[in-house]
Amino acid sequence: MVIVNGCGGHQTPCQSNNLKQETRLRNAVKAGAVNKVFKSARILFMGFLALVMTSCITPQPQPPSRTLLGGPHAFFGPSAWKAYNLDPDESMKALADNWLSFKFEVFGDDPPRYNLDKAVEYCQAILKASEKHGVMGCLTLSNGNDDYWARGVGLAYFKPAIDKILASAKTDRVIIEAVSESSASKPLQVQFENYVFNEWHVKRGGAMSWNRGSRPTSLPSGYDVLDFHVFNMDQRKSIPKSIARPIVSADTTPMVYWLTGKSEYGTKYVPGTVYEMVKTCLSEKFWGVDVYPGNHDKLDIKSIEAAGKAIKEVLK
Repeated sequence: MVIVNGCGGHQTPCQSNNLKQETRLRNAVKAGAVNKVFKSARILFMGFLALVMTSCITPQPQPPSRTLLGGPHAFFGPSAWKAYNLDPDESMKALADNWLSFKFEVFGDDPPRYNLDKAVEYCQAILKASEKHGVMGCLTLSNGNDDYWARGVGLAYFKPAIDKILASAKTDRVIIEAVSESSASKPLQVQFENYVFNEWHVKRGGAMSWNRGSRPTSLPSGYDVLDFHVFNMDQRKSIPKSIARPIVSADTTPMVYWLTGKSEYGTKYVPGTVYEMVKTCLSEKFWGVDVYPGNHDKLDIKSIEAAGKAIKEVLK
């Protein structure tokens, strides 16, 4: 018999402990190797899965880089009459997602019906949200057809509000139209136009839009954009080719009826008709097209998407 450490063929407690530790170590190494293999396989699988998913998703086109006057632009509300019901941030995000520009008429209703401070506050919210979402646009301050002109309400009443709005707007993001559908025979409107032109263009170099008589065919010196309100799509052909930046605008009752598919205001537009208008005008190289919103009190997302589809197809 061979005696090992006085214990015959048996191991000492020390040797037993060493063997157990060696076994645990060997098992840990094996487990680590297995885990490492599984981890590598998981990474490879996840990478393969991501590759498959990416190949199945159509990449979304990114909006092209455009300057304010470089265009082209597809303009979309909100309308002044019901705009206070629309969330500015939600509205501007929807326009941004669809490559659209805003066109907002600030004093487009009879002033006694609303608080002028509220109109300014809402306009400032529109401007803030548009900047947040990278949306450019056009502010129309007043409308020549409104009743307040006949009552003698003019620049003296609006001046404090005008000053606040112009101070909130940025010249590289906003075009200003002082009075839409204005008349040279109405001194209060001419005074209003001259004041805004001096404050926005002369003093700050801001871009101006012109809509004298609703369908002007020429631009005064210092004006950049010709806003042309058509009664039907054929009237776009009346815009002189010499005009560099014309807007084909649906700001007339017949066009609103055509876009809604029925003889009424305040109704959502037919998306297919919106698409037709935007696609036709931009394909013909008009600088801008204005889908006048027709007094919507809710965000017409289907029409916004239709206009966005058209401009994306033109600019892709």
